[in-house]
Amino acid sequence: MKTMDFRRIPSALIFLVFAFFSLMFFSCKGNKKNAIRKIDLKNSFWYLECDENSSIQDAQILKSAFLHLDDMKPCNLMRIAGSKGSYLWLMCEFEIPESLKGKDLGFIVSYLRFASKVWINGTYAGSYGAFPPNERNALFGAHFYPLPLTALNQNGKNTIFIKVWAHGKSSISDKVFVTEWDEAKKISESISFNHSKVYMLFVGAMMVSFSLYFLLYILRREDKEYLPFAMISLFTALFLSSFFATELPCYAALNIPYIIYVKLALCCSFYAVLWFITSFILKYLNTPHSSRRNMFRAFLIGIPIFLTLFAPSYNILMALCPSMFALSFIDLCFALYELFKALLNREKRQSAILLLAGFSPVIITTILDLIVRNGFQNIDYPYFAIFGLHFSLTFFIFILSLKYSRIYRQNERLTAQLEKEVEAKTQSLEHEMARNKVDLEMASIVQQKFFPYPRGAFKGWDIAICYRPCAKVSGDLYDYYTYGDTLNGLALFDVSGHGIAASLITMLSKNIIFRAFNRSAYSSDSVSTALFRINREIIEAKGDIENYLTGLLFHFNNFAMSGDCIVEMANAGHPNPMLYCQATGEIKELVHEDGQLQYGAIGIKGIDVSFPQINFMMSEGDILVCFTDGLTEAMNKTRELFGKERVMKIISDNHDKNTSDILDAIVKGMDEFCQGTPPDDDLTVIVLRRKKPTVAGEDFHIEDLYARS
Repeated sequence: MKTMDFRRIPSALIFLVFAFFSLMFFSCKGNKKNAIRKIDLKNSFWYLECDENSSIQDAQILKSAFLHLDDMKPCNLMRIAGSKGSYLWLMCEFEIPESLKGKDLGFIVSYLRFASKVWINGTYAGSYGAFPPNERNALFGAHFYPLPLTALNQNGKNTIFIKVWAHGKSSISDKVFVTEWDEAKKISESISFNHSKVYMLFVGAMMVSFSLYFLLYILRREDKEYLPFAMISLFTALFLSSFFATELPCYAALNIPYIIYVKLALCCSFYAVLWFITSFILKYLNTPHSSRRNMFRAFLIGIPIFLTLFAPSYNILMALCPSMFALSFIDLCFALYELFKALLNREKRQSAILLLAGFSPVIITTILDLIVRNGFQNIDYPYFAIFGLHFSLTFFIFILSLKYSRIYRQNERLTAQLEKEVEAKTQSLEHEMARNKVDLEMASIVQQKFFPYPRGAFKGWDIAICYRPCAKVSGDLYDYYTYGDTLNGLALFDVSGHGIAASLITMLSKNIIFRAFNRSAYSSDSVSTALFRINREIIEAKGDIENYLTGLLFHFNNFAMSGDCIVEMANAGHPNPMLYCQATGEIKELVHEDGQLQYGAIGIKGIDVSFPQINFMMSEGDILVCFTDGLTEAMNKTRELFGKERVMKIISDNHDKNTSDILDAIVKGMDEFCQGTPPDDDLTVIVLRRKKPTVAGEDFHIEDLYARS
């Protein structure tokens, strides 16, 4: 597909702008051959300064005191009355030519600022704007006053008096004339359209642009230039509304004070337009973010807005405006600087050229306005810069639309390609998942074989074990240490985490724990010493792997003649086991004595640990229950923990049963409590009852996940 050559855009755009405004400029001159019959009054005006109480009768009496108004250039009334506000009488006289006698006439002033009231031969003809105290500007529309036959002198002079509230840059245009009523009405509407109503079209376009690009910004936050462009459109629309506010019913109906309207619609909107133009240029060029620059830019717009909003009067506001506009243009210098840098950067040069091309209409038309209004001293043409700004915004709408369209087509291609890749990846992943499932099943079988059932029976003990992994493989580790039919020790450990990683640590640790226990038993060391040895060796073996272990280690001494057995235990950060005493019917946690400090876990490098030993007696009928935290921390649908109190109650209620039944009751109680909530952790429970030794071996009960689930 052929790509668009953006290098041709600037010259084409400049040609269109010049062609448009040349046509507009010269067409406004009109055709002298088809000129309508009219009475030109531009050199017929006289003026007299007055006050607010001066009436039409006063003006008629003081008619001889009027001075001729030689100056018909912009701001001519301001040069007489000053910019702070004053009243003037304007007067002109005319005679009706034969071609217009006997007809209703119309009096047209193409531009008159600020507010005015008109009388024809002493008869009130109408007004535009409003005098203080509720002053209101007539803005930019033409002033049309009907001159009925009853008020006109068909033979002799007719006198028009205009009382003007001259405020700010007050002016009267030299396009002032009298003609037939119908023609005057048409000309008035044409002038008003060129000077005010035409901007309604622009405002409508700007609001559509704002809505479109604000929505695009919400949908595509990565295209950051959409937001400032949307805000340029919004504040441009608000700024342009000031040119045709008098055409809106709400302008008079809401009775908004003129100074507030000027502050918001003219001043603050203008600051905002310049600020967002700068933001648009910076984001379009992908200028790196700088919090210091953004703070300074916020200051440059914050100060003008603050001073404008709190200006106490129109005169003070007008005095502040030049400085406030200067601050706004300082902010624009950031964009000009980055634009100049981009022109020197090969990668950003095309974007910079597009920006220059896009803003060239508003630059050209602003220069044209300065030439026409300051050079030719002509205020009868509309502000060309408004048209130029509209051209610029239209250009950027076109450019951003092309960019969006290009991104959309690119996304379509990427989506189609991605669908193919996803399909291929899905097939590959399905194959990989099937293979991983087989591997996981094999790992589960290997791990189960790693914890084999005991062969034969243990003298003096009845034991039952539940082993239930959360996944196929588990991070729980249990083991028992025997000599013949004698149970010498028992271990229960829990590796942090779940799944494959935790299961590998269990396999690594099992042999280390086995060797450490046998070594301590052979050398008559305590189980506490064995845990210290296990901690050291596991740290060396696993290296930088982050998993750690908690655990319990038991050593069972020889039986006394009574059948009692002294048990040695050490705890490495594991849940405390529970001991039920048959003689007293009490159940308790096995915890350290006062003064003994137990802290730390196994396998954490650089952490001090303490695993003090606990000694206790088990007599016939006593029950020892140890478990991993998958039991007490099991949760139901309301996220409530199963807790150790429920475990203790189940043991107490079932103490007269064998270990297998007690284990069944514990697991069943937990399952009923969880109400089908999937487990979050592996589960291992060991129930050990002391029985009187007999010559024949005692039965051994072991339960695993697969038998119980």
